[in-house]
Amino acid sequence: MLRGEKVPGGRRLNDFFISALQAHLFNWNLKGRIELGLYNRVFAGDRARRHDTGGMFLVGDPVAAESERAERLEISAVLPLYGRKVSGGLETASATENEVLQRFGLRRSDFRPRTRGDWRISRVKPEDVALRACPDGYTIEFTLPNGAYATTFLRELTKSETDAVVSSAEAVSSE
Repeated sequence: MLRGEKVPGGRRLNDFFISALQAHLFNWNLKGRIELGLYNRVFAGDRARRHDTGGMFLVGDPVAAESERAERLEISAVLPLYGRKVSGGLETASATENEVLQRFGLRRSDFRPRTRGDWRISRVKPEDVALRACPDGYTIEFTLPNGAYATTFLRELTKSETDAVVSSAEAVSSE
């Protein structure tokens, strides 16, 4: 599809597959940052986004001040959803992004003709978090930005598999 070959299913299904591929590559980029110990840091050449205003900027040298802001969750690196509006990062950022593409036999140019592309923040900051004790356990309320998944937040919060959390909640609600 990326190279212009026709695939059965029509344009909507093709667009869905391309979006799924973009998300998959985003997840691989995020996984790479986590494995390198860079999840809560930024480095020279990264693009970063401010959590309070959404402003995006290129991280330059020296990195120390921006890394401290990242540690405080004021900013986070943004990672590519490859497409024509997404140019490569610089230095280490570009190298790690390109490694993910190479792993799957892809190039940035494969996405440019068909896909717009975008940048997605690598970490989210839940807001309006409230925890209340209930007779059957606890109720948690929170707000996440668009594109974030409540199941992922709950898995990280409970340090358990999301299916187990859902099954437990379903068991309580069915009694």
